Amino acid sequence: MISQSTLIVGETRGERVKEKQKRGRGKLHLLPRAVTLTEFLCAARRERRDESYSIGAAGRGSGSHASAGSGETRAVSAWRRFSLGLSVLLLLAIARPGHAMRRCGDDVDGHGTAVPCACGDLLVSSRALGAADRLTHTRCRAMGLLVAAPGPVTLAFGGRTLRGAGQGVGVLVVRGSLALQGPGAIEGFGTGVLARGPRALASVVGLRFRRNRLSGLLAESDGYTVEGSVAEHNGQDGFALGGRGYALDGNRAAGNRRHGFNLGGRGAHVGGGLGNEAVANGQTGFWLHGMLHQVLGATAVGNGRDGVYGRVMHALLADVRAERNGRAGLWATGAAIAIEGNEATANRGFGVWAMGRDIDDRGGNRGMGNAGIMGPVDAPPSLLRDLDPGLLQCRIGMTGACR
Repeated sequence: MISQSTLIVGETRGERVKEKQKRGRGKLHLLPRAVTLTEFLCAARRERRDESYSIGAAGRGSGSHASAGSGETRAVSAWRRFSLGLSVLLLLAIARPGHAMRRCGDDVDGHGTAVPCACGDLLVSSRALGAADRLTHTRCRAMGLLVAAPGPVTLAFGGRTLRGAGQGVGVLVVRGSLALQGPGAIEGFGTGVLARGPRALASVVGLRFRRNRLSGLLAESDGYTVEGSVAEHNGQDGFALGGRGYALDGNRAAGNRRHGFNLGGRGAHVGGGLGNEAVANGQTGFWLHGMLHQVLGATAVGNGRDGVYGRVMHALLADVRAERNGRAGLWATGAAIAIEGNEATANRGFGVWAMGRDIDDRGGNRGMGNAGIMGPVDAPPSLLRDLDPGLLQCRIGMTGACR
């Protein structure tokens, strides 16, 4: 039999636990002293656990199945957003167990105190890299910088380079919103830059991502811009971008092992000014997936597979130039795709080919000298070659010629 005193003790203990959770919820303190990786990971894990508990409890407390489902979904989403960063931090902890994570930046305490950055440091405020920053003079064995700021920060390279040893991430955004300002370079890491979250990335201007083991720039955020940057000789994609309403112009991807530009999400604005260029990438120059994308003035030359390939809906492909690619020059499949003023020359596959529902041929599309070869064979389909060779150059659907 449970006594009244036992119930009182239980209620008191429960109130203390709830009060402690309430005080600590949503606070990941950056202590004034240097913190170790173990301390940082534990604090981050507590914050995410409390956040998931509070969201789930709010959903269950509303009394409706819809609210409970929404709370649980948001809790899972919060954990997934953080899981990748947590795994990278664990990798760093294994590689350098005794390393203390220092805060660095031009204002680390809110009073104008500037601290130079070294490999593996936490960037908590904006920083203009200079001679005092040790990570610009040495090759980082694991991580470059981890961005953990309460708001927007700018990392200005001033012509300097961050170099890695094939592991970790050059710049990893854990918290805050990052703007990268060149000229400068990030090379030799596992991934050059990794930014995932609704506001994780603000802009990238004038950066070079070179010889990273995986992708040069990997971002999934909303409303960011990438301008005047180069990704070359990376082990996977040059630019692997996703999110909503982002824009890129004046960029070049060359010699990457997989795709030059791997673009997903919704509402990407690709080009429109100087245009973007993909040259001699191992697979596709521009690989598009998602919806509501606009690709204007793209150039794809000498890529191993298609120059431009899109599996998209409600998209516009205009003024694309595709030459000497290993398969099709421009190949788009999906629904509600508009094509206009595209030109494909001397590609091994078809020139321009758009197929799916509600294809809008706005005119000006043409192909010249395309072989029409698909797959490992060395000759185009005999039916098309004999009956309508023009379909090898530009076609809509299976048998419609471009107008």
